[in-house]
Amino acid sequence: MQAMAQNAIPITGRIVSEDGESIPGVTIAIKGTSAGTITDENGDFSISVPDSNSVLVVSYIGFVTQEIKVGSQTVVNVKLPSDNKLDEVVVVGYGTQKKEDVTGSVTVVKSAELNKNVVIDATQSIQGRVTGVNVTQNSGAPGAPLSVRVRGIGTINGSSPFYVVNGVPVLDISTINSNDIESMSILKDAAAAAIYGSRAANGVVLITTKGGSPKKTTFDFNYLTGVSREWKRYNLLDAKEWATLRNEASMTDNGTVLYNPDTIGAGTDWQDQIFRKAMMKSYSLNASGATDKLSYYLGGGYLSQEGILKNSAYERYTFNTKLDYQLAKRLKVGTFMNIASFNRKQLYDGDPYNSIIANALNMDPITPLYSGLGGDSIFGSGATRTDVPNPLARLTYYNNRYKGFNFLGSWFAEYEIIKNLKIKTSLGYLYNNLDNQQFNGRYFVSANENLRESQVVIQQNQNKNLIWENSVTYEKTVAENHKLSGLFMFGAQNNTASFFRGAKNNTFNNDPSQWYLNSATGTATANSQMTEYSMLSYLFRINYEFKDKYQLQVNTRYDGTSRYLDKNKYGIFPSIAAGWILTEETFMQPIKSYVNYIKVRGSYGKLGNQDNPARYAEYPTTTNIFSGYNYGGFFGSAPLGSGNKDLKWETVTTSNIAVDLRFLNNRLAFTAEYFTKKTADMIYRKQVPYYAGTEEPPFVNGGTMLNKGLELAADYTNWIGKLQYNFGVNFTTIKNKVTKLEDPIYQGQFRTVYTNITQEGSPIAQFYGWETNGIVQTAEEAAALQTAQPGVRPGDFKFKDLDGDGIITDKDRTTLGSPLPKFTYGINGNVAYKGFDFSLLLQGSYGNKLFNGSKYTLEGGVPNSNFSDAMLDRWTGPGTSNDVPRVSSNDVNNNRRPSNYYVESGSFLRVRSMQIGYTLPDKLPQLVKLQKVRVFIMAQNLFTFTKYSGLDPEIGTYTPDFNVTSSYLDIGVDKGGTYPQARTWFFGINASF
Repeated sequence: MQAMAQNAIPITGRIVSEDGESIPGVTIAIKGTSAGTITDENGDFSISVPDSNSVLVVSYIGFVTQEIKVGSQTVVNVKLPSDNKLDEVVVVGYGTQKKEDVTGSVTVVKSAELNKNVVIDATQSIQGRVTGVNVTQNSGAPGAPLSVRVRGIGTINGSSPFYVVNGVPVLDISTINSNDIESMSILKDAAAAAIYGSRAANGVVLITTKGGSPKKTTFDFNYLTGVSREWKRYNLLDAKEWATLRNEASMTDNGTVLYNPDTIGAGTDWQDQIFRKAMMKSYSLNASGATDKLSYYLGGGYLSQEGILKNSAYERYTFNTKLDYQLAKRLKVGTFMNIASFNRKQLYDGDPYNSIIANALNMDPITPLYSGLGGDSIFGSGATRTDVPNPLARLTYYNNRYKGFNFLGSWFAEYEIIKNLKIKTSLGYLYNNLDNQQFNGRYFVSANENLRESQVVIQQNQNKNLIWENSVTYEKTVAENHKLSGLFMFGAQNNTASFFRGAKNNTFNNDPSQWYLNSATGTATANSQMTEYSMLSYLFRINYEFKDKYQLQVNTRYDGTSRYLDKNKYGIFPSIAAGWILTEETFMQPIKSYVNYIKVRGSYGKLGNQDNPARYAEYPTTTNIFSGYNYGGFFGSAPLGSGNKDLKWETVTTSNIAVDLRFLNNRLAFTAEYFTKKTADMIYRKQVPYYAGTEEPPFVNGGTMLNKGLELAADYTNWIGKLQYNFGVNFTTIKNKVTKLEDPIYQGQFRTVYTNITQEGSPIAQFYGWETNGIVQTAEEAAALQTAQPGVRPGDFKFKDLDGDGIITDKDRTTLGSPLPKFTYGINGNVAYKGFDFSLLLQGSYGNKLFNGSKYTLEGGVPNSNFSDAMLDRWTGPGTSNDVPRVSSNDVNNNRRPSNYYVESGSFLRVRSMQIGYTLPDKLPQLVKLQKVRVFIMAQNLFTFTKYSGLDPEIGTYTPDFNVTSSYLDIGVDKGGTYPQARTWFFGINASF
């Protein structure tokens, strides 16, 4: 060590920008070591290097990183070029391109941005960061799925994007540790996504995982712990207030006084009994490095998250590896594997009858927690409604657990035949296994709430996907001005999915050792099924660029799928895109010092959606012969559906016009894009007359839908002395319209009625119901309305007679607003000063409506349930209220029917994440052989600004049992039982060594 110090070479220098301005705070590191320094306020630095072969790595935010070999130099002055990010490599389908060369609509989010949020599914990290992409958390439950929409809802049959991880298609990316992700590319238009043909109609999300870096082995360790609580509760009445209103409701309908409020205390706060403080922890350790021939990355992670509702939790283990090896001069091979295992405790979620939150709202506050009895009867029964489940009993006796295993792998070999001509073959494999164990224990609360025999249900879902692809790529520059590249690919894919369910009753007791089919003595029931489909694909892509300013790209993919019959198995999906970099033109040079970069680009193309809403919808179907009709001991069956042999996939046609601008030495970047997205041949059920003799209407192609929108994004990076800062803002507005649909589609069922309608000429899934017209104030006014609203009384709603027939009927229903926002936006900021850093992300939605089903429960729609404090402002006599109706135990007027009273503004602005970190000075980590140590605190969902009166304004698609395909048009309906998102505080450590 002493000899090394004596032989060290002292280096001094100054770091300046392209315009000669000194840059303080620049990092100068000795490559391959943990040694380094930073420049002072004048941009000067000094450092000692071991020998003349040392390489200095000079880096600073907003500038291109430089590597300088010391050699014989003792003074190293560096002019750092501004990082305009145009040389950044962007992952596109089946390859990469420089960002400057991209002509389609592609947005890239790097790992540094992805890891500024703590999430289970990395897709959630792009909330508020990407234009044209709306990410909604359907539920706050740990492990709950997301709704991801790229440029609007493209079809009535689901609009989730197509996910690809290192070339392998996957269902979602919830089993990929976000610490293992290098970048996420979102392909939004046909020019970018047509390379994926019949699966790209709803956009494509490409995930590239981390690989080895060209240096010695580096280890990164990340530790995180956090605590979560609900950020909002319902304001409910206590027992005394509740009893007062119940007496009023009874007496209003000619009943008697039911309770003496003065003898009733505060009662039971059921929200206290279901919510809890929840803990979260996460660990990850990865190693990366490279030699002359081998680059490698290994990563492992563990995550544990408790839910803010009792008896809900999620746990996940992940292992990720990526290896590339130069086997010979022209032969390269590689592999990627991701293995994940998870466990999830899940509650009933979103259901207005069975969810734990709905139970807590429905239960009156005078019911005690416990009955005072023993055995299976320890919980209290509803004092006024014995059919309302005791929430604690549900939490104790109803168990729903999932155990999942996921393997994702790919292997490739690439050979360079001659210079710039390469062939590649790759094999990808996906295996998913999901086991579900449900146990409903034996218990007794009341005659209406009990389970005499315990129930065991075991389910298993398996999915296997094998994909083999072979490609040829060629790149060539001719006469310096002509750049040409081409890709041709042939591929085949096979997918199989299987399902098994078995059920049995009556175990010996409720102990977890009994939660298996063989432990039950009742009669077993079972069913299973298997589906399979295959694909055959050909594609080519040609990129041409002239003089670094005129760009052209042509894509065509030819797909065949077994999901449809022979006449409709195949489809062609072409696209074309062009770009023009105006600032490379001679006539633009006079203004280039002010406007550093201008590029206009446009695209047009077609995409496909091969996902059929019902498997085998082309074929006639019948009832099961053994569960069908019994004719004197002989079993028969009846037709269910007629099938449609002409069914084919949906087609999406997109166009995109965009301009990219950069100003102020590339510190300010601005992008504007206008797009149209038209879906044709949408598949829906065509209504047929009852005498057709089938129970299920056939699926047909016939609907069309149009989305058109504008995306704006701006980003500014600069520094003042040692202060570095970056701010970004994005804005998206999308207009949706169903342009053709013969039969209206009713969905979004709340209790016994539908709340959403999808019909021709309107946006998808609009709310549907009656319009109120104030409250009846006097007996005389009520008498005048008896024909229109039989039984109406003072304090009841007046409803608008929209068809003018003098009677309020179903024909008076109308659209009440859209769950789709008028625009969405995001604001992010990053500030760094010396070792401190701060980041902030705001996300907002404006103009969308929500159907607040909790108002039905909490304002008298469910007899004897609790009330919200909104009922303290109810109508109690003429002039007291024209908004909130009277309380009643016998709602003759049907005040609680779906109406505009339940439709509220869903606009919100949420502080999605805020983080403050500190990186320890270099000398301190080196004392314990660490290269870098950073500590931070972070808050997620810190504040939410909204007028919505429910628990959470972020309401996505209704997903009972997390089945994201169950009700695509059930959008924006808060059924009064949705699991809310949590506010979470974190502490974390990032260390490198």
